Amino acid sequence: MYSRIIAAVDGSDHSLHALSQAGLLAHLNDAVLTIVHVAPNHPVPDELKGYARAEHLKDRPDDLWSAVSQAILARAREHVAATVAKPPEMETERRDGDIADALLEAAHDSDADLIVVGNRGLSRVTALVLGSVSQKLSAAESETDILIVK
Repeated sequence: MYSRIIAAVDGSDHSLHALSQAGLLAHLNDAVLTIVHVAPNHPVPDELKGYARAEHLKDRPDDLWSAVSQAILARAREHVAATVAKPPEMETERRDGDIADALLEAAHDSDADLIVVGNRGLSRVTALVLGSVSQKLSAAESETDILIVK
C-alpha cells in the first residue's frame, strides 16, 4: 500500500514513538522510510540547547541547528534499528523552515505516500502560539496520507 514513508522527528519521546510506528509500517509495506528533521527558522529554543549539552555537542551557536539535527537523525536511525524487528531501508534528511510546510515539501519531492508525526513535539508553548504541526498537516491540501500517532 505504501512505498515511501516520511517520519518526522524532533528528538521528543512522542516523535520517537511515532517513528517506531512508521518503521513498522515501512517494514510491513516493504517501503523506504525517510526520517526527516526540520530545523525551524528561529533561534534555538532552550529545550534544544539542553539537548545539545546532554549530547555533548560543542558547535558554535550558529551551527547548533545543524549539529542538533545530525544528532537527532542519528538517534532516530538507531531507534528504528532497536525497535523494529526487521528495520526497513532508511534515509535521513534535514530541512529548514516551517515544519509542516517542510514535511509536505519533502513528501512531494520524494513522492511519499504517507507522513507520520507524533501528536506532540518538544514545545507545547510554541504549539499554542503557532499551531501544532499535526493540525497544519491535517488542514493542508495534500494527497499524501497523514498518520498522527498518540
